[in-house]
Amino acid sequence: MVADQERFKFTDFEFERFPNGLCRARVGLELSGSGSYTGTFEGSGSATGALRCAAQASLAALAQAVGADYTFELLGVKTVSAFDKTIVIVALSVRGERNARQLVGSYVCHNDSERAAAIAVLSATNRFLANSTATR
Repeated sequence: MVADQERFKFTDFEFERFPNGLCRARVGLELSGSGSYTGTFEGSGSATGALRCAAQASLAALAQAVGADYTFELLGVKTVSAFDKTIVIVALSVRGERNARQLVGSYVCHNDSERAAAIAVLSATNRFLANSTATR
């Protein structure tokens, strides 16, 4: 499980679109002292589907790391324009043995909205996971 104040680090990202209209994302995460985790997800290659695919791959990697302690669900992902930038925002639900919460994360898109969606998941979950283990 996540040690006090430890945060997952985004280490790797691959995204592929296929001729049949589907896509695949692979996300690599690392937690100091706990190892590396890789999540993959396949989904629709549409603009919104690609964002969801990348976010789900991040959640798959997190699920490996946290095991049965928490269950994450992607509620939504979208891009918004603000401050002359494109920002990807994700909304998640997280359920643990004692509670359920909704989390929101964001990341500024630097010409790769799928990668930004994967990192936005970490923006939403890292603080929650670090704080939840510190209060146990």
